[in-house]
Formats: sequence, C-alpha cells, structure tokens
Amino acid sequence: MDLSGYIPTYLTLRNVLDITLVFVIVYVVLKLLRGTRAVPTVVGMLFVGLLYWIAAVYEFSTLEFVLRYAVGFIGIAIIVLFQSEIRQALIYFANRLRFPILRRQRGQFGGSVYDEIVLAVTTLASEKTGALMVIERNIGLRNFIDAGVQLDAQVSYDLLVTIFNPSTPLHDGAVVITGICGRLGRRLTRVLHREVRVIGLDRRAFPDRPRDIEHHEIDIRSRRTKDVFRSGNVRALVHLGVMHNPRDSVEDHHSWNVVAFQHLLEYAERYKVPKVVLLSSANVYGPRPDNPVFLNEDAPLLGAGPFSEIRDLVGLDMSAQSYLWRYPQTEAVILRPSHILGTVHNAPSNYLRLKVVPTLLGFDPMMQVVHQDDVVWALRAALAPGVRGIFNIGGPPPVSLSRALSLLERSAVGVPHGVARAAVDRLFRWRVTSFPAPELDFIRYVCMVDDARARSALGYRPRHDLLETLRAVDEERWQ
Repeated sequence: MDLSGYIPTYLTLRNVLDITLVFVIVYVVLKLLRGTRAVPTVVGMLFVGLLYWIAAVYEFSTLEFVLRYAVGFIGIAIIVLFQSEIRQALIYFANRLRFPILRRQRGQFGGSVYDEIVLAVTTLASEKTGALMVIERNIGLRNFIDAGVQLDAQVSYDLLVTIFNPSTPLHDGAVVITGICGRLGRRLTRVLHREVRVIGLDRRAFPDRPRDIEHHEIDIRSRRTKDVFRSGNVRALVHLGVMHNPRDSVEDHHSWNVVAFQHLLEYAERYKVPKVVLLSSANVYGPRPDNPVFLNEDAPLLGAGPFSEIRDLVGLDMSAQSYLWRYPQTEAVILRPSHILGTVHNAPSNYLRLKVVPTLLGFDPMMQVVHQDDVVWALRAALAPGVRGIFNIGGPPPVSLSRALSLLERSAVGVPHGVARAAVDRLFRWRVTSFPAPELDFIRYVCMVDDARARSALGYRPRHDLLETLRAVDEERWQ
C-alpha cells in the first residue's frame, strides 16, 4: 500500500498542528483506556483487523467476505462496547474546557452543612439504618433531581435522620402483606423485603422472618389493623390472608374473608393507599360442564354453588371489583391464578400428594396448574406502578389428569361419581379427609383460564415447565 500521498511533502505550521492534534488525541484516548476493561476489547478488534488484512492478502475469499460485512458494523460496535469509556472521555474534555456559563458555583455548602451530614450518618450507622446520600460536585445530577421530590428545606441533621427513618412519611412507603406467615406469603416476603419495606399482618408468629420485616401478630378483624395503616406510610396492600380451612364455620369464613377484607379496603381508601392487590383464584369461575376451554376475565363468576369457601372467595373478588371501579385513582389489581402447586397446603397440592389417587370413572378433564413461585412473580409484577385491573394467571400448557398422575408416578383408582361423592361426604363429616365433596367437580369438569391479558400487561411468563410444576408438590420443605 502506497502511503506517500498521506505524508506531507514539506513542513508547514498547519502540518505540525495537524500531527500534534492527532498525537494528543491518541495519547488522551490511550490514557483513558489504560487499566480499563476496554483494553482487551481493543486488542480483540486489532486482531480482527489483522485477520481481515491476512484474508485480503492471501485471498481467503470466504473469510474476507464474512469479515468485510462484519467490519461494516464496527462503528456501532465501538459505541456499544465503549459507551462508558466514551462518556468518561467526554466528561474529561468538558471538565477541562469549562466555559464560564457552564461552571458550577463552588462553595455552595458551608462547613456546617458537612458537619450536619457527618452527624446524621453517625446516628444512622449506630441504629443500623441504611442511607444513600450523593453530593453533587463536577458532574451534574439534574436527571436524578428532576425525578425526585424536591424539599424546600435546608440540609440539617434532623431532616436527614427523618428522611431515612423507615417509620416516617418521608421514607419510601411500605407494602402491607396480610397472611404473611403462610407459605405463599413467606415466599413473597423473601423477594420483596430486598426492594421495599415490608409490614406483615398475621395472627400467627413469624419467628424466622428477616430482621428488616415489621410483623404484627394480630387478627385482621381487630381494630389494631387500622393502626397499622394510620401510623405507617403504606404504598401497597397485598391481601393473601384468605381463610381456606373448610372445617371452619360459615360465620368465621364470612367474617374473616368478606367483612375483614371490606374493612381493609376502607382503611386503604381512608389513608390513601395507592395500590391494592388481591390474590383471588380461577376457582371463582367454577368447574362446569358448559365451560369453554379457556375463560377470560369477563366470564361470569359461577363458582359459588354449595361450597362456602368458594362463595366467600367470589364475595372477596366482587368487593375488589367494586373498589376497582369506585376509586379509579387507586391501582386495584385482582389476580386469578389457576390451581397453585407447591409446598402450599391447598386442595390441588394435597390431592396430587396422595400415593393412590382416586379419580372419577368416565372423566379425565384437562388441568391447568401454576407453580407457586410463578404466582409470587405475578404478585411482584402487580405491584409495578400503573398496573390495575383483573388478570388471569396460567401456567405451563394444560395436561389431562391421567397424564399428570403418570408424570408424578402415582397410582390411580377409578370410582363412580355417585359412590365417590357419598363416600367423600361421609369421610369429611367424620374428619377422615380434608376434601369437601364439592371439590370433586374439579376432577370432573374443565376450569381453565386465558392469561393473555397478564402476559401483555404484566409481562407475565411462567418460569417453570409442567414437570417442575407438578413435582413441586413433593418438596418437603420451603427453600
């Protein structure tokens, strides 16, 4: 290659200045790259260039063809690979070419302000309270400032300690979780407490909870529940505290599931809680012989029937729907998952845990199940700002009951429906089984949901396949 055309034939001031500028730019770039992860990348790009030169010289046509088109995207690759280094270089040059109009005012804080910060940090550290403070210097922080809440106040010890005190309104709001001691509540808590402040409400103790979780061992029907909303800055209510024990009385079911939930909604409205999430169930649609293959969120809730637990669940769902339309300023979310499988002690999981599983002769319905951790993921997605409405939550592709039992290597015994219903009814009354007779309809008829709305609005996708979901019922302990 003839480079004579690029070499100046005589020395002039312009040529000296040209060479000097190139030298300075190359020197500064190399200085900025030194000691960064960009150095190996530059070496790799030089190797690709050398490989292209070898292919051109020795006429490796295929390799040259591939590299020629790859080199065409080298500009985009440089921007993507070196975006942080490019940003640092621009900041480096800007800091050395400051114009008077762009210079920041120095000395905007007096020494006393820094003393206030140090004193506040010392106090917060002694209380083991985390705090993130950023002091603006040469690099502007307007992008972050505009996204925050401005306080018309002077920086002081009292202000800083108040902002980072978790129990004050200036701190980030808390997520209140009812039924936090249940298996699903614990799994959700383990995910959320790393991101937000969590307050638990449950009449059971939570001895092994993470240290940063505030737990109230109370009955949600008591007046003490109101104090939690009144005293704390609550950003969301997640209601998991639904009574499912079929042996409890109808009165207890109604007062706990319906009346207590209506009180929670009143507290949320009174104390301006911006988000309310209810974990309902696809069972509210009801297993029926005339059900379509997949039910969407607009399908009628026909699952009440003679089963008090489902009646209360339908009442819960209807109350949340009413709240959703009465208070449009509140982001109310209703999740209706299909049969949840895992370490939870619900009817579907208990049924599939049986070593010998009774089935109904002449019936082999399609089943739709969802892993408990996928439900936790959906609950977390429902807490995102801007999300409101009703969402069905499905799982992996549906499977027939016989196929599910085969995958779990369970033995099945077919029983006529009339005999099975009479037997289960008597065994339940004698407290030999926890399955009420109406549960038999779920292994008789189809009740599956269409979760297209959740996939679109929440970005929901089940992360566990069918085999993982089914085998979750055999996990002996929560992990």
